[in-house]
Amino acid sequence: TTTMRLLNTKNIYILGMNENNFPSKKNYNFFYNEINVDILKNIGIDILSQKDENIRDLLRFLLAISTAENKLYLSYNTEDDELQSKYIDEIKSKAEVVEENYDIKSYLKPSKEEISTINDFKRFISSYNLDDIDDEKINCIFDSDIIKIKSNFKHRESDILFDDETLKKHKLNFENHRYSVSQLETYQRCPQQYYYKYVLKVKEIYTGDKSFEMRSIGTVFHEVLEKYYRFYKEDNIKKIDTRNNIELSNIEEAFLLDRFKEGFLNLGYSIMDAKVKNYIYVYEKLAKDLIEKDILYLSLYNRKFYPEEFEKKFEIILDDFKSDKSIKLHGFIDRIDMDNSGNKILVDYKLGKSSGKSLGDFEKDKTLQFPIYSFVKNVVGCKYMTMRGSNISEFFIMDDFASKYSNAKSVLDLEARRNFEKLTKEKVFTIVKDIEDAKFNIGTEIKDDCKICDYRKICEYRRGGAI
Repeated sequence: TTTMRLLNTKNIYILGMNENNFPSKKNYNFFYNEINVDILKNIGIDILSQKDENIRDLLRFLLAISTAENKLYLSYNTEDDELQSKYIDEIKSKAEVVEENYDIKSYLKPSKEEISTINDFKRFISSYNLDDIDDEKINCIFDSDIIKIKSNFKHRESDILFDDETLKKHKLNFENHRYSVSQLETYQRCPQQYYYKYVLKVKEIYTGDKSFEMRSIGTVFHEVLEKYYRFYKEDNIKKIDTRNNIELSNIEEAFLLDRFKEGFLNLGYSIMDAKVKNYIYVYEKLAKDLIEKDILYLSLYNRKFYPEEFEKKFEIILDDFKSDKSIKLHGFIDRIDMDNSGNKILVDYKLGKSSGKSLGDFEKDKTLQFPIYSFVKNVVGCKYMTMRGSNISEFFIMDDFASKYSNAKSVLDLEARRNFEKLTKEKVFTIVKDIEDAKFNIGTEIKDDCKICDYRKICEYRRGGAI
């Protein structure tokens, strides 16, 4: 109680506020009763009477509720004819309270027979330890279980599992028409994956393959590049301006090495492990080569661009004049390079060799990231920096800003840029309409996408049919 008096908290939760529990009631027997308590006190054995216990419980209760700065939550059991604590009755008589009833069964994992809502379905699949079950067994489990699940769900025209409550929440989520770029790219890649991730909100399932490891390396890679460009910003500007000695110094290389060690440690890896040591050595060299190539690349533009902003959050609004509808899009940009006039080239860091996309990929519905980013004010180009292979590739660059090394297929004039933006809007509004219409019964046709999908072990589409 002493520490409770000192620590104020926004919200306080007190459980078990039932009579005989709080305040507590002593279990008396032939020896321990109110008469004997007085006798024991007289011979020097200090035992609290029921009245003393009640006073102490009341003091504890008052101390507890006095630390709540915002809200006080009191819970009690209504089953087995239990009575709520008299303290609650007193509070009700003197303060405005809001009462809510909860069924504890809704928080437990249901059996197959009890599945009737999306939440039941999520809790049901979470009861399987998928890491320890091979694909064949997973298929057997879910093929039989989903038949039962389907029979308990109300089917819509979209042929997707939706109960009324989840459908209502799904529509409410998009009343403000605000989406992340990742959401739209996920839907474009695979509506089924979008359904699991953003509608059902099933926790991503670690499948035990290299995809998890690669994402860890990707996280470290992003952090290392951001820290390097922030710390050596002025040095890089000098290198870009002079084009001389673009090689990194020994101090810069040591900086990269330390940042990679730090990154892997933060993810829980042991840097004494031989495999991790090799990762650190290999990726430090790759990062060094990539940065040197980037500095050279920046020096070759018709106008000088310098790394200025990192991990920049943005939000843009796209208007559809046909339907008088607007969509808010938000996301993060890894890096923004700027010239003296405020023109911007957006940079996205990638890990794998084939991670970068092109305008051709955009036309084939394989990317939306840079097309959406291009609506950010004063953007004249977008490029990828890929660690493996130390590759730098432009997604697009306006013709006035292209260098002699720019790929002709990525160079846009003003008219081509307008057509590009028009097509981007059409694609975005089509995807948003499909999301809001709950069209999730379509999966990816690219098998390689399934191999790295977090939900592949529970995905019906992967086994030959939509949910």
